[in-house]
Amino acid sequence: MIRISNLVKYYGPTQILRGVSLELRSGELTAIVGPSGSGKSTLLRCINGLESFHEGEIAIGDSLKLQGTRGAPQPPNLLLDVRRTVGMVFQQFNLFPHYTAIQNVMAGPRLALGHTKAQAEKHAQELLNRVGLKEFYHAKPMNLSGGQQQRVAIARALAVNPSVMLFDEPTSSLDPAMVAEVTAVMRNLAREGQTMIVVTHDDDLAREAHIVHRMEAGRIVSSGSPKH
Repeated sequence: MIRISNLVKYYGPTQILRGVSLELRSGELTAIVGPSGSGKSTLLRCINGLESFHEGEIAIGDSLKLQGTRGAPQPPNLLLDVRRTVGMVFQQFNLFPHYTAIQNVMAGPRLALGHTKAQAEKHAQELLNRVGLKEFYHAKPMNLSGGQQQRVAIARALAVNPSVMLFDEPTSSLDPAMVAEVTAVMRNLAREGQTMIVVTHDDDLAREAHIVHRMEAGRIVSSGSPKH
């Protein structure tokens, strides 16, 4: 599904990614672990096109390729196609605070896919039901718990029918009860065959993965099964 080849990324004079190469297979949950500052989140942001990179290539499926641009932005049309294919869930939810839950989920299909209001609303209801939020369609983020907000964020990312879902430490800002809510949704997605990449410090979540990659100082230093 995704092939990453010799990815190099700098912030100013500091090298953040040092020739990262990975292959991520369709239908699998891949976990990326390692200490803070090792480049895990930067790698995810490069896959989604939120960060440019200096050298290397990211191939997504058979037709999308992001290539090193020495730090210059990628072509806008290419980035739009990438973000329709690769959804992302952030640590801090990033919901629109003035929108209700259902409006947050409807936003992508309405703006990026050109769906009618009726189409987007029906799909948003289905997704909120899927993540256990049937009773919260019209709640605004300030009236939801952290776990509920993160589940809305997952529904919002799923709303454009991405082939791949990226999760950047999705449970790190949640208390244990809320972590259980979010990981239950992610387990269900994995059972349904959703291709996912999860950056996490949560060992229990990493144990759910098909394969785990450990990063240190901008490099992949080991890869293997969760047991390994």
